[in-house]
Amino acid sequence: MTKIMASPYTEIVANSDNCTLSQFAMRCARDFIPLLDIPLDAPIPERISPNEHYREEYEAAKEAYDAFIASPPTEEELSRSYDAYVASEKERHANVIVSKRLMRRRYNRMLSKVLGLRRG
Repeated sequence: MTKIMASPYTEIVANSDNCTLSQFAMRCARDFIPLLDIPLDAPIPERISPNEHYREEYEAAKEAYDAFIASPPTEEELSRSYDAYVASEKERHANVIVSKRLMRRRYNRMLSKVLGLRRG
């Protein structure tokens, strides 16, 4: 029998006739809680402590917000910031176009090779 290719979350369903909804749901729920270092089939702990990284990110964001509210940017600063952002996005977009054209050439070259094998 051919084994079904499944994601880590759906393999429990794909490879077992006895998977319960609770088992599947708890496996999927792991995406919503910070259990990255714990295997998917390990039990979920009773208590999950907040990650220090997120507290630090919150504090930094709060400081930036407070600074912004205390001294909002002028129209001129906003205009310069917007112009810089637009220029940056145009440059990024141009680079994406070049990259995608190169990728398309490579794909088409490989497709030609595959089709050549099929005919031969």
